[in-house]
Formats: sequence, structure tokens, C-alpha cells
Amino acid sequence: MRICSIQKIPKKSKLAKPVYDHKGILLLNEGIDITESIKNKFIANNIYFIYIEDDISEGIEIESIIDDETKAMITFSIKNIIDNISSGKKTNAMLPIQEIKKVENIVDTLLKNIKEKNELSYMAVELMGTDMNTYTHSVNVAILSIINSIDYGYSDSMCEKIGFGALMHDIGKTKIDNHILQKHELLSLEEFNLMKMHPTLGYKMIKSDPSISSISKSIILNHHEKLDGTGYPSGLNASQMPDFLRIVTLSDMFDAMTTDRVYRRRIPVHVALETLMADCISKLDSKIYNRFVRNVILYPPGSMVMLNEGTTAIVSEYNKLNPTRPKLRIVDSKNYSYQEEIDLMQILNLLIEHTID
Repeated sequence: MRICSIQKIPKKSKLAKPVYDHKGILLLNEGIDITESIKNKFIANNIYFIYIEDDISEGIEIESIIDDETKAMITFSIKNIIDNISSGKKTNAMLPIQEIKKVENIVDTLLKNIKEKNELSYMAVELMGTDMNTYTHSVNVAILSIINSIDYGYSDSMCEKIGFGALMHDIGKTKIDNHILQKHELLSLEEFNLMKMHPTLGYKMIKSDPSISSISKSIILNHHEKLDGTGYPSGLNASQMPDFLRIVTLSDMFDAMTTDRVYRRRIPVHVALETLMADCISKLDSKIYNRFVRNVILYPPGSMVMLNEGTTAIVSEYNKLNPTRPKLRIVDSKNYSYQEEIDLMQILNLLIEHTID
């Protein structure tokens, strides 16, 4: 199987995984032939990428650390929670206790699902449309933060606190005008300064709540801080940023880069990781980054890539020890036929140049 844009599905393709809407309700089951009417059904439900099986991808397995149904239901739950909070009138109103409990239950579900997997490997693949970005971003940052907190060696209790803060890190944006949040052009200086208030606004909503841990509160307030003091809102330096905060900051930046936003398209995972590595000179923690990279699948199975000599290929098996050297199936780009399988560990003069949407 492979991930494919709705607009680029070849003829005679079958649905390789069940497809769920943003509420977690099954739309279509795996195994059906994908027709034009089915493509239109996906688009009507703001689904722009699906898993397909065709001649070039037959037998390739793709396993997400959180299955699509669970992630869709969690994302819809977060949407309801955030929408309920957004309806509150007071800027510094405390979060309703019932909403806090719902968030805690979601974090428990994420932690349980992640710990059941054999490997802590994250694929930056988003199947939902941009209308769900606010909510999928929160869920993605929580998943990444929990994965890397487990890898770091934090206890389950600590992972839950980190997960809560990561899931609610942007809650202050519920107090920012929607025209700023949804603006397609660059923000003006005044608008950007208003946007930068969201950590403080979020903190005001939870600072007096004894049921929320100081760990979670710190994440909500400080997730835009940087080690060199150039972050906001407080300009903290390295000595004031504990490792759990550094994990969430990195997770937030990575997901913001690798998912579509209203004002720009996502960038490829390898470009995002290179950009973040450059920030390790002064802004990010290089030790946290090195652990983070181990847990991100650079070229997920089923993704299409272009090699340095112009050949199109599909990733058949990723290489955790050497992420830039996966196994590939060479593809005839004219008729999308499968030619041969190669291992980049054995052919060192071949390199992946870029991914193909």
C-alpha cells in the first residue's frame, strides 16, 4: 500500500485501509475499487489523502503508531473540547472540570496506544483536510511529545502531565480573533504581537486550577521559549528550560513545519529536520534533537521519492539505523509499473533527492 493524493489516484486502485470522517465514523472499508464518485465523496468530507493499493505498492505494509480510527475520534473530541472552551466569554475563565477530565482521558488513551507498539516511530502523515488543522496539530504535538518522553525515560505519570500540556499547548488561541488565526497572508506586526499573546492567555485560563500539574502549566506558558532567550513570552534561557519543555517545543516546531497551514504548504520531513538541526546551534537542545530524530520516520513506507539520477521510486521498507538509506522499488514513471527492488545501503552512489506528493 501507499499514501496517495485524491487527485493522483491511478486507475484500478483499491482502498488499502478503512477511511473515517473527522468524527471517527467509518466512511468506506478497505478493498473497494476507487471510482470517481468515491473520490468526490472523500473531497466532500475534506479528505485529501488516502491509503491505496496498486501494482507498484502491493505488499508494502504501513502501520501508524496511532491507528486512523482512534486518531480521528481523538481529534474530533479535541475539537469539541476546544469549541466548548471557545464559547466562554471571560479571557481568564478557568477550564471547566468536565473538559479537563476529557483531556486527561484522551492523554491516557494516547499513552496506552503508544506503549502497546513495538517501536516508537512517528510518521508525519496527515489524512484530514486543513479545516481540522487546529485540532490535528494539538493531537500530533501530544503524540510526538509522549513518544519522545517515553524514549527519554520519563515515568507514565510524567508522560501524562507532558501529554496534557502538549495537547492543550495552544488553548490560548481560543481567545485570539479567528480572522487572525485563519488569515492566509502574512500577519501584520500588530497581528503577530497579538498572536504571540496566546501562551499567556492560555496560562491565565489554567494557572489557578489545582487539578492541572505545574508541568502542564509550564508547557502551556513556555512552549515558544528558546534556549538563547529569543523566545516568548518571557525570554527564558537554557537554565530555565527543563528537558520536558524542550521536548514539547521541538515537537511543536516539527509538526508546524510538516503539516499544511492556512498560510503555507507543509515542507518535507527531511527539510524540517535539517532546519531544526540548524536551530540546535543556539535555540534548541541538540541532545533532545538527536533522540527526536531516531523516533521520526524520515521516508515512510509507501512514500514516493525522486533519486539523484532522476529515477522515481517508492519506499518499501524504512531503515531505522540509517534513515536516509531505505529499501526502494524502482518505478517506471510513465506507466507506474514496478521494475525492481533495491537497497540504498548497497548502492551508495544513489541518494534520495526529494519526496513526491
